[in-house]
Amino acid sequence: MGNFHTADLIIIGAYLIFAFSMGPIFLRFARRSTTDFFLSGRTLPWWISGTSMVATTFGAGTPLLITGFIWGNGIFMNWWWWSFALSNVLTVVFFARMWRRAKVTTDVEFSELRYGGRPGAALRAFRAIYFGGFVNTFIMAWLMFGAVSVVATLIGVDLSDKMNPRVWTIILSLVGLVAVYSSMAGLWGVVTTDLVQFGIAMVSCIYLAVAVVNQVGGMQELQVQFVDIHPLGQNALSFFPTPGIADIPWIMLASFFLVQWWCSYYPGSEPGGGAYVAQRMLASKTEKHAQLATLWFTVAHYAVRPWPWIVTAMATVVLYPELMNSNADNIGMLREATYVRAIVDFLPPGWMGAMVAFLCAAFMSTVDTHLNWGASYLVRDLYARFIKPGKSETHYVVASRVAMVATAIIAALVAVFLINSIGDANRYLVGLMAGIGLVFVMRFYWWRVNAWSEISAMISAVAINGILQGWVAKAPWFTNAIANGDDQGSILLTIGALLVNAIWIIVTLKTQPEEREVLYRFYSRVQPPGPGWKIIAEELGEEYEGFDIRDFYAFFGVLGLVWGGIYFVGHVVMGNHGAGFAAFVVVLVSAIVTKKFLLDRADRTDTLEGEHDAHEMYDQDDDGMAD
Repeated sequence: MGNFHTADLIIIGAYLIFAFSMGPIFLRFARRSTTDFFLSGRTLPWWISGTSMVATTFGAGTPLLITGFIWGNGIFMNWWWWSFALSNVLTVVFFARMWRRAKVTTDVEFSELRYGGRPGAALRAFRAIYFGGFVNTFIMAWLMFGAVSVVATLIGVDLSDKMNPRVWTIILSLVGLVAVYSSMAGLWGVVTTDLVQFGIAMVSCIYLAVAVVNQVGGMQELQVQFVDIHPLGQNALSFFPTPGIADIPWIMLASFFLVQWWCSYYPGSEPGGGAYVAQRMLASKTEKHAQLATLWFTVAHYAVRPWPWIVTAMATVVLYPELMNSNADNIGMLREATYVRAIVDFLPPGWMGAMVAFLCAAFMSTVDTHLNWGASYLVRDLYARFIKPGKSETHYVVASRVAMVATAIIAALVAVFLINSIGDANRYLVGLMAGIGLVFVMRFYWWRVNAWSEISAMISAVAINGILQGWVAKAPWFTNAIANGDDQGSILLTIGALLVNAIWIIVTLKTQPEEREVLYRFYSRVQPPGPGWKIIAEELGEEYEGFDIRDFYAFFGVLGLVWGGIYFVGHVVMGNHGAGFAAFVVVLVSAIVTKKFLLDRADRTDTLEGEHDAHEMYDQDDDGMAD
């Protein structure tokens, strides 16, 4: 701990004490029922649930991931994840209100609302294991692996020593602290710590960016030196690459916008909304709060938060230029870790402690959500539904705490033995799940989708993409035909998506549709729009609700707000004030469109929802069960 001064240790210790205090403070709220434990009693206001989404979607390794992007391809490589904004905007406009209407506890429980009989039950169990077990564990493992680079750099341990006991003692101690307070406090404790963690993160990251920019002589000098050192030269500064530049992988960029964002499952940007984003929407007070939460999350996640990371990453290229042409075996990890090296080398006492507190907060805010979210699947949707039904709520809360500990242990083992790069782990998960996104969207919009549609999509995705990534990607005939590694991954992702979607559509058409009673129940509760439900609406004698053109105006309004915001903030930071003003005009117009076609309509929707809830309460008083 030679890098730390007394002031740093005091700040870090104060944050850890605060985080732990959330457990006892919110214990009484979390012990009453699993709804309180996992959904905060469905009482979250939008600004809390939305900020919690923002805090959750980056771990300690996320700035390192962005740093690796800048070193490898420049600013434009961020479109690998900026393109996922298309999925998030769809959730804001179309899916948030439907998730809130569903009134389930988890998005896995949604399976038995949308589908019936044994297939629906089998899908619920399968999704609980698949996402609560495999996917959640893998995500937590890459979070821990990212923390290895952070901790090792902070305490001066060689990055190649993945098994260093000092590093893992610190990481597992933090995980243990998270497991204690999050298992005691439930979701209320998680979202409250997330609020503080987000504030620490933004202030600390902005200060670090300012410090390293000053170290190289200011923003203009940084850009000049960055262009001189980076292999892509001036194009490395482009927010979007210029046509005709030879080294730009165009197939990869095309896949970002045409395939990846709708076909793959990525934490926080799942097509159709899902995972912990669905959890926060389900925990929101009303439909409007669910939409506002996802709107705030989407804008902050894509347009506001990443620019301090990007600027700092550019500075690391200038500050550690010897790594640009290095052939070290672990060069990817060394470049990613320059973000943390900058903290150690250039921050003064006190601020270094605040930055380390931010890294702790980033790590802990993501881990606590994944522990709570994963346990909700394993306990609510697997253990309570199929293994030990009928037990008390106290029993299930205790089981949730056990599930959290078990998940953390398994994730640590995966991080140690299976992961070698944060970027590779991210791309592996997106690639392995190529093709499953569309079925998660279509289950809302096409009555013919059944449980076998989802089951076949998930099984075929693992099988097909496993073959593509495990065999085809390494085959000489493939690598010789397509030289660029980024293009190779994009082509395989596209092939996997096409095959998986072909399989689940064929399975859908060859299997029996859901029973009419199941479809009627789902339609009556969720009220999905579009021509895919017209036949069901007519059979129920209800007025058919087609697509509302105002939703499409709202979609482009929110998308302009997000992507325009990326350009506005970026150009202002880079000192390009003319381009920044043009982007600001786009943001302003988009904000007006969003207010008119999304938020004003949401006010009216909340009024109708309140009347519906009152009607439900009347029905419950009358016969003991809501219609």
